[in-house]
Amino acid sequence: MNNKATLKILITGSNGFIGRNLLEKLLKKYPTLKLTLFYHKNKFPYVNQPNINQVHCDIRLIENVKNFFDSFDCVVHFAALNDNNFSIKNPLKTFNTNLLGTLNILECSRLFKIKRILLASSASVYPNKIGKEQVEDTINNTTTPYILTKKGVENWAECYANNYALPVVILRIFNTYGPNQLSKAIIPTLIFQALTKGSVHPEIGNIKKDFCYIDDLISAIELLMFSPLKSNFSCYNIGHGKSFSLLELIELIEKNLCTQLLTDKQRIDYSTNIVELSKADISEIYNDFFWKPDVNPKEGMDLSIKWYQKNLPRLGNIFS
Repeated sequence: MNNKATLKILITGSNGFIGRNLLEKLLKKYPTLKLTLFYHKNKFPYVNQPNINQVHCDIRLIENVKNFFDSFDCVVHFAALNDNNFSIKNPLKTFNTNLLGTLNILECSRLFKIKRILLASSASVYPNKIGKEQVEDTINNTTTPYILTKKGVENWAECYANNYALPVVILRIFNTYGPNQLSKAIIPTLIFQALTKGSVHPEIGNIKKDFCYIDDLISAIELLMFSPLKSNFSCYNIGHGKSFSLLELIELIEKNLCTQLLTDKQRIDYSTNIVELSKADISEIYNDFFWKPDVNPKEGMDLSIKWYQKNLPRLGNIFS
């Protein structure tokens, strides 16, 4: 896309972990972008610029979405309920927000002839293939309501791309970590426990997963927002391309804090029978856009710990 500085962009879910980090980068790099931010609960208190329009919009209601839609150059859709366990207890809420909400965004994008839409999917659509990389043409048959909605989002997106020539990019996002992450995900929970208790008590087994630092994810999203697309419908894995064990993560935290978080027995337990659950094959996005992650695990962990140390007083018991 040319003249990036004057483009009109809609971001849904802009108050979430990924959306917030994307917004901060766009504001810093392209301060004159015309941004519309759909929020459901809270506005950004620190965003007060004439080129930014914050809109309270319930994406589950098509008329509500239509009222605030415009001829955007790009739509970036993050708004979703992203918790597997929550989805099992609340399947209808998950369906209405994740699938119906996305369908409303797709339909309005069709009606307003949007030039490009990026939709956040998840590595959860892949099966847990032990020791094998996840590639774009493999889909998970085991499902929860959350996974099912993400599969549905991808299917509806491809339908709109094929039938209405709507340019759609699917972002298959692997485990992401870094500043502003307030969910009870693995890395923020480990960091919070280390900072407040001096020990860690992970509630997961000896697993290895692909963990991608937030800045790397944002750089990939920026590329996909502004670069010429290779086709009308595309799907890209965005991850680090390597997997890291629970023990490796804990040892990175230990090195940063110069402390020991595990007993000798725990260290032995976490070093045996490790099961690799996710590892992104990122060759597709590299081949098309020459993208690869720049932040190594130590650097990413150090930056994350620094942010949590600075913000610990206001986080309270959010990870307890």
